[in-house]
Amino acid sequence: NSVMDCLKLIVAFLKFGAAWPGEISTKPWINTLYDIYKIGYRILYVAMGSGVLLYCIFAYETLEDLIENISVLTTQFSISARFYVLVVYKNEILSLIKNVDRNFYVPGEKEKRIVESTVKLSNRVGSGIFILYVVTTIAMVLYPMTSKDRILPFKSWYPYVNLSESPYYELEYAGQASLIIVIGWFAGAMDAFCMSLLLYCGLQYKLVARGLMKSQNITELRICIQYHQAAIEYVNETCNALNPIFIVQVLLENVLICLLGFQATTMDSHGVKIVRVILHLSCCIFQIGFMCFFGQHITTESAAVYEAAYESPWYQQSPKFRRMIWMVVERARKPAALSGGLFGDISLPLFYAVMRSSYSYITMLSQFQED
Repeated sequence: NSVMDCLKLIVAFLKFGAAWPGEISTKPWINTLYDIYKIGYRILYVAMGSGVLLYCIFAYETLEDLIENISVLTTQFSISARFYVLVVYKNEILSLIKNVDRNFYVPGEKEKRIVESTVKLSNRVGSGIFILYVVTTIAMVLYPMTSKDRILPFKSWYPYVNLSESPYYELEYAGQASLIIVIGWFAGAMDAFCMSLLLYCGLQYKLVARGLMKSQNITELRICIQYHQAAIEYVNETCNALNPIFIVQVLLENVLICLLGFQATTMDSHGVKIVRVILHLSCCIFQIGFMCFFGQHITTESAAVYEAAYESPWYQQSPKFRRMIWMVVERARKPAALSGGLFGDISLPLFYAVMRSSYSYITMLSQFQED
């Protein structure tokens, strides 16, 4: 199973969404065009984002308007964390992609089928995330077309510019629509990549655990130990490279789920706007949910290595074999975990905590509005 088998679809998403950190072709002119595409997208991101920020500071009229634009700003901050990772950890990301399949210990046909099924699952999850984000962006872009008034996908303000008049309205709408579409591609590609990488991290531990149970001699056990050490190092490298995304998502998704949930419960239940908000809310919940689920998956599979080593028939082997098994037991005693900084490990309990706190904030905002 080559890296192209494992991440072929995800890599295509990354390139399509202006999220690929390396070159996309052996032809220099194609790489130059791709760099122009990425730079143009980032310039548009700053230009449109500044209008949203200025609206929050100088032009908002109601609490609902302010909350709506704060949710847009929060989303942009989350996107910025992904930009940061691609710039600062460019080489690490490329190394993780290149080496993702090197730690797959496949001694038999059953293990091969496990790898194949995991690749299929990765493609399904990645495609689902990407499609959900694209559908959400389409709803955001189409929303102004359903109104008789000249409204924008998200509210902006610039000094000395009336965005309700031509040609400023058309230019701003074109800029916002273009930005929203590319952001959907970018965020969908990055999140699909992160989820696939976490899934493959858990797969590495799962294959090691199966190898330990099947080891019959010192040579086979030594191979398992080497793959176990490689899996530990790969997970550490993954956590180091993606840790800024994990921390920012846990922090901001909490706020974003609260703001979008509040909008969904207070706005009119008819029209495209409520669909847009619900889709955006679904993206946030799935984003933090998948991240915590696959983070928990890594912890569970790494703990299975300890159990496999302990439950293997080591007592039937030589003293040297027993000593080596004991080394595996000691090394695997503490399960692997992805750090979410001050928020704790990336796991299902963290997801439950985020959802509880978001619900509490929604209740507080609702009471504040009533008062």
